[in-house]
Amino acid sequence: MIKTIVVHIDGSARQDSRLRAAARLASEHEAHLVGSASTGISWVDVALLAGSVEPPVPVVDVDTLRTSARQRLEAFTTQAARLGVASIEARLAEEDAA
Repeated sequence: MIKTIVVHIDGSARQDSRLRAAARLASEHEAHLVGSASTGISWVDVALLAGSVEPPVPVVDVDTLRTSARQRLEAFTTQAARLGVASIEARLAEEDAA
């Protein structure tokens, strides 16, 4: 029996169909649905960039990445509830999505 389903929340064009499929499975199996969104950069990379005198790549505004991921997760939570999922959780991953 399926107990937990994790769905990748990235804001892409394919996210909606992924979410609908995951929500249907969660509802049919009374499973917990977890939406996982990534900031796109790991905390290790942030620490390395912060410690560099001259970063090897353009400086990334980590707060903007976090805000964007959190907004996607808020939209996920709202949509999953509308789709009838009873047990929903949103998780922010400080990591590259890959």
